[in-house]
Amino acid sequence: MDLGGISKKDAKGRDNKIPIIGAVIVLVLVIIIIISIVLLLKPPASEQAGNISAVDLDGDGYKNDTDCNDNNPGINPGASINEIYEDGIDTDCDGSDLDGLKRECSTPCGKGFDYRSTEDSDKWGACDAPQPASEKCDGIDNDCDGDTDEDLQQEFGSDIGECEYGTKECRDGSWIIIENATLPVDEIFDLKDNDCDNKVDDGISYGDVCNDLYGLQRLFSWDDILENDSSTLLRFLEDYVGMGWVEDEENWLEDAEIKISNNRTAITLTHDGDSATLKLNREENKVNLESSGGWTDEYILKEEDGVLNVYGLQFQGDTSHPRYGWLGVLDEDKDGEANEAEDDCASFPNTVPINAKYIGERFEGSGYEGKFIKIDDKQLYCFYCTCVACAEL
Repeated sequence: MDLGGISKKDAKGRDNKIPIIGAVIVLVLVIIIIISIVLLLKPPASEQAGNISAVDLDGDGYKNDTDCNDNNPGINPGASINEIYEDGIDTDCDGSDLDGLKRECSTPCGKGFDYRSTEDSDKWGACDAPQPASEKCDGIDNDCDGDTDEDLQQEFGSDIGECEYGTKECRDGSWIIIENATLPVDEIFDLKDNDCDNKVDDGISYGDVCNDLYGLQRLFSWDDILENDSSTLLRFLEDYVGMGWVEDEENWLEDAEIKISNNRTAITLTHDGDSATLKLNREENKVNLESSGGWTDEYILKEEDGVLNVYGLQFQGDTSHPRYGWLGVLDEDKDGEANEAEDDCASFPNTVPINAKYIGERFEGSGYEGKFIKIDDKQLYCFYCTCVACAEL
């Protein structure tokens, strides 16, 4: 039976027929092979997607290659809305709906979670997100208010004695001095607490007053005497000795007029025509006490090896009388009593104590305890008139 076919003559002119069914089968096989090759050469769908630029369709800042729902701006990997337990919505695109035992929470410092013990409980625990802390000088916004190292200041130093506090301020994580402090310095004799240890003029050593008959007597020192003006010593005598630096036999000091010179180098007491003036001479380091009766006491202040030594002379007209150790008397055997008066005191009948006893007693109560002793006028009188061998000083 002839099923029909395609006739094709061979080289000898004979007809060769190819059955139609066979041709169809061959065609189908060719098509299958072509399709298989195309499928093998086609990249995966994920690679095809990479050839398409990612877009942000819902305008929430996340493109559709990471946004699990790019048609809803409330759903994205950075969503701050708390997920609702098993509502079928993966709000933060983490691959699952939130379980019922935790929920998202936040503080000004960041995000976190809080938890509950059971899904039926309405009590949630504390949020574990970073919490605001007190601001520190570290360049970090510790309290999460948007400002860094704000309002941070601290005092340094002290306010004891002559010292004053300084102020530091935090800037860019470092402490910067914005107001300098007044710091301690070496103590000097100026009635101030220079080294800020809550003690005035502490550590000031006692100097020497020459007395050949009795030896050396410890007195006081005033550091850097040449660098201080004489008003410092004047103020010291004024504060510690008061009006007692002149002898008052008639009790007129209570209502005496007191005048201090403008340059603070002299104090004058006046009453009913009587007067006494204490003058300070910086250039020669001397102190002079002048009275209206014609007496003048000259006290020489001499710095030696950092110690202020005091020497004295008394004048009446052209006659001078040595007066050394004018601020106190010698307790040679350290028994708390002055040495006995000497018989040759009578050879100086014009030497009178004037102010020495009072000043000595006032110095005794002004921080120099144990260096001076209270004595009677006769012993004081004798002490001054017998120190005659130090005149060369």
